[in-house]
This record gives sequence, structure tokens and C-alpha cells, in this order.
Amino acid sequence: PPLYASLSLCLVPLARAMGTAACEQRLLAHSAYLEELISMVPAKYYLPPDPDEMAKRFQKHVGKPASVAAKHQHKLEAVERRRAKLDPSKHVSATEQAAANADAEEREDARFRRQQSKREEAADEG
Repeated sequence: PPLYASLSLCLVPLARAMGTAACEQRLLAHSAYLEELISMVPAKYYLPPDPDEMAKRFQKHVGKPASVAAKHQHKLEAVERRRAKLDPSKHVSATEQAAANADAEEREDARFRRQQSKREEAADEG
């Protein structure tokens, strides 16, 4: 709607004093002047910006759905690790843990010795 339509509600007493025809002419002239001024202002200053562009510009996490999904997956995995850690059926005593560590160390030493013997054999043949 034209600008003068909303102004006419406010200026009803003025219209009675001046006469409706003169007041309407004045409102039309002012409305045209204001519309001309508004047309000089670029639209980017009075129209809302694109929400996607603003989200990418100011909210660093938006626009990266892969990272959001990865973050959610990481949280779910953390919950599962916590549940597994606190599960009484998977509880390992200190002596059992020490025995498991010793077994793992022995296997690592045996693997290292095999690699050393293979290197020595290769050096003897070469």
C-alpha cells in the first residue's frame, strides 16, 4: 500500500482543517518524495540478508554437516566407551591386568627376536 494511506489515519484532524483535496495532494507529494529517497538506497541496507550466507559468515559450525555428524558420532562413541569401562562383567583385576601386560610384552620381545634373527640370516647370506 502507498505510504500516504497509513499517514492519512494520523492526519485526519489536519485534513479537516485544510480540506481533504489539499491534504491528499500534500500526502501524495510527500509519499512520492519518500519513495524516491528509498529507491536511492541499495536493497542490501534494508532487506534482510540471505540466512545461509549469514550463518556461514558468523556461525562457524553451520554449513559443515559432516563435522556435525562426526561430532555426534564421537559423542556416541564416548558414551559407549564409558559404559564399557563401567561394565562389571568386563572388570579386570589388577593381577589379571598385570598378567595380560606381561604376556603382551613377551609376545613383543619374541617378535623382535624373530626380526633380529631374520636380519642376521640375511646379513650372513649377503
